[in-house]
Amino acid sequence: MNNAKENCIDDRGESHDRKTQAEQSTINPPRDTAPVPATSARKAAANRANAQSSTGPKTAEGKRRSRRNAIRHGILVSALLVRNGAAEEEEAEFGRLLRDLRRELAPVGAYEDLLVEKIAIVFWRDRRILLFEAGCIEARVASREFLSGRPISKATMPEYLRLPMPPQSDVILRYQAANRRELEAALRQLEQAQAARAERQNPTREQGTNNQ
Repeated sequence: MNNAKENCIDDRGESHDRKTQAEQSTINPPRDTAPVPATSARKAAANRANAQSSTGPKTAEGKRRSRRNAIRHGILVSALLVRNGAAEEEEAEFGRLLRDLRRELAPVGAYEDLLVEKIAIVFWRDRRILLFEAGCIEARVASREFLSGRPISKATMPEYLRLPMPPQSDVILRYQAANRRELEAALRQLEQAQAARAERQNPTREQGTNNQ
C-alpha cells in the first residue's frame, strides 16, 4: 500500500515537473536568430506609418490639379487642353511633346520658352485635326452601313469613303492652313530671338566680322 502511494506521488511529481518545464519553454522560447536592432525596428515602424498615410489626391479634382502640376507650362497651355467630359485630353501626352521640343529647340528666357510653347500648341492642334478627320470618316462609314443595312469590311469599303466630304473637309483645310502659318511664324520668331541672343552674348565676334 505504501509502495503504491509512493509510486503515485512520484508519477504526479514527474508529471508536474514536465508541465512546469513546458510552461517555461513557452514563456521563454529559445532564440534561434539574432535580435533586431532598435534602429531597424524604428525604421520599419516608420515605413509602415508612411505606407498607411495618404500618398496622393483622392478626389477627381485633386487628381486633375496634380496632373496640371506635373508639367511646367505657361499661360497658353493652361487654356489649351480640354479637361472634362468625353473630350478630355491627356496632359501627359502634351507634356512629353512640350518637353521634347524644349530639349531640341533649347529656349532661353520667358520669351523663347513662350515661342516653343506656341510651336507645341500648333502640333497639338494638328493632332486634333487628324482626330477630327478620322471621326468624319468613321461617321461616313457608319452612315453608309445604316443606309445599306449591312456592315462594310475593309475589303468592300469604297475608296471615296476614306476622305471627309464638305463642309467637314473645308473646315479641315482652313485649320491646317492657319496652323501652318502659325508654325512658320513661331519658328521664324524663335530663330530671330535666338540669333539676337547669341549676338548679345558674343558681340566681339560680330564686330570682327564687320571689320573684315
